[in-house]
Amino acid sequence: MGNALIKFIVYSWLLNLVFMLFFVGIVILMLTFHDIPAMINSGFVGTTIGFKAFGSMCFFIGITCLVPGLRDIFQIFPWLYPFTMILMMNLFIVALAEFILEQGFSVISSPRHEITVLLMIIQVIVCRYIMCLYLHKKPMV
Repeated sequence: MGNALIKFIVYSWLLNLVFMLFFVGIVILMLTFHDIPAMINSGFVGTTIGFKAFGSMCFFIGITCLVPGLRDIFQIFPWLYPFTMILMMNLFIVALAEFILEQGFSVISSPRHEITVLLMIIQVIVCRYIMCLYLHKKPMV
């Protein structure tokens, strides 16, 4: 009975983790193609959810990595760990871009908006380059 309960917990946690990964994928798409362009086009700050989604995902990934029984999920599905980490890095980059826009668009000033958009573009390019360098130096297997 105890072994069945443990398997139930592990599989339900796996289902929860897959749901969270699906949620984060939708959040990244929503931030990239809806929230950020809406801020740029309107010139006003909307609701920002990037770091909230990043924090909740870090919570679930942290629990999964800390509990030995749940960590076995990454042994069962070896592709899940690299996928999760790269998705988390991308979510952080997009959330940081959204935060930069939020800070820059909090004041109504056309030059400040242009500088903020340029700064956001530079931040995304530099962070993606650093991520690529890191993953080239230490590949996830």
